[in-house]
Amino acid sequence: MGALKQHIMRTHVQARIWCQASLPHQDLLDPLQNGYHKGDDGQLKPTTTSLPPAPKAILEMVYAAKHDIVYNTTKTECMVVSPARTQVDYLKQHGSTTKLLVVGNTLQRKFSYCSREVKMEIFRSHCYSIYCNSLWSRFKVATLNRLKVCHNDILKRILGLPRWCSSSLAFARNGVNNLDVIRRHSVFSLRSRVELSTNSIITSVRQSSAYVCGPIQQWWLGLLFVQNVG
Repeated sequence: MGALKQHIMRTHVQARIWCQASLPHQDLLDPLQNGYHKGDDGQLKPTTTSLPPAPKAILEMVYAAKHDIVYNTTKTECMVVSPARTQVDYLKQHGSTTKLLVVGNTLQRKFSYCSREVKMEIFRSHCYSIYCNSLWSRFKVATLNRLKVCHNDILKRILGLPRWCSSSLAFARNGVNNLDVIRRHSVFSLRSRVELSTNSIITSVRQSSAYVCGPIQQWWLGLLFVQNVG
């Protein structure tokens, strides 16, 4: 019934437009309240159904199998989650590559005829602010590499460059930062604020072994400092 209801509401919106086609001022319905929603790209998309795709129990089983979670059926419903044994890929789980691709498609579609200077300012505004990138510590290298390729391709597509051209040269010639530089700047900014903060809670966290020896500290040091192998 959820899909049928959404279809009827969309039909109502379309029929109202057709019935008033001869009027100069139409009284239209709000599509967002009648079977449509806005997608990540800002365009209207049909809402297929207002109901979940499957019963709650089946959705929980699929989620558990996907994330290697074991449910303890002898305990209450609120206490049955066991942490996964494998490493959680934060970037893949939160769809960072997909979100960046949506941004890139939007920039290419709306600003393809702008000057190079305008394109670079837009690139800095939309592709520098990658949410929480300074806190990334649990991810697969392959996922991060795909994100870097995506970031490189956005610049090339905005400038109309072929994919086979040098990404490093494109970033250098246009005075913009690649993903590695953006991450280093974000990490340096956050780490400096944590180290210099006088807040009692942050000071306690900074002095704990979880902060000093934790994985995020290791990633920060690996990004900010070059180790002398020789």
